[in-house]
Amino acid sequence: MTCSTEKTSGELAAASETVSLSPVYEGCESTGTKAEVKPNGCSYLVYAPPAESEEGSLDIVCPKGQSMLITALACTITVSAQVTAKHVTVWNTDEDIDIRETLTSVKASVVKDSFLCPLETSIATMEVSGNRTVQGSSAIDVG
Repeated sequence: MTCSTEKTSGELAAASETVSLSPVYEGCESTGTKAEVKPNGCSYLVYAPPAESEEGSLDIVCPKGQSMLITALACTITVSAQVTAKHVTVWNTDEDIDIRETLTSVKASVVKDSFLCPLETSIATMEVSGNRTVQGSSAIDVG
């Protein structure tokens, strides 16, 4: 499944080693058929890499009782809160922060399938990859 657009937003009130990014997915398809990703309040908690490194980490954080819901073809998959750890590259440029993730062991569950669903009901992990640029701005109160 691919999505043409993934928008994330977050806010920091002060310097921090983490940032929470709330995703919105648009234009998703699976084998030429419309698909949908509903975050249901889940977000990505991105951890800054340690000094002298570009490899940070990322957790999926969800409100109690919620999970991301992915619907494609005749399949429905849930992705619950989890520590997904490594394979997240974070680096600063002059004006923004670039984040590239390749998560190879995201825990997932098929909660609805049928004879048209090409997934096995025993799916345990999936791969998630993406790129995002975080741009910041600051408001200045001049009184």
